[in-house]
Amino acid sequence: MCTVFVILSVSRIAALRAYYNAPIDVATYLQYTELPRVLLKAYPESYPTLAPLISDTDANFAQAVRKHGEQIVLDQLQPANLTVCWGKEWVRSLRPECAG
Repeated sequence: MCTVFVILSVSRIAALRAYYNAPIDVATYLQYTELPRVLLKAYPESYPTLAPLISDTDANFAQAVRKHGEQIVLDQLQPANLTVCWGKEWVRSLRPECAG
């Protein structure tokens, strides 16, 4: 009986990890691929060795940034006032750019 409980528990954990991981995947993509690409397009002079990589595909871009070993600081994007409306939060938000 205990074995069945353990198997069901582990399978539930695995299913939750596999099927409800999308928000984490999106956040990772934004942080390591899309936002650095936006930063390099807006401020290519900040990272001259990485600027030529902008046209690469997503996988190649992320790998190339890691390969160069430079850490891209996203603080320069703060004046752009980018907003990410996450899940149902756009409904609760008072920010006009997130309202339906």
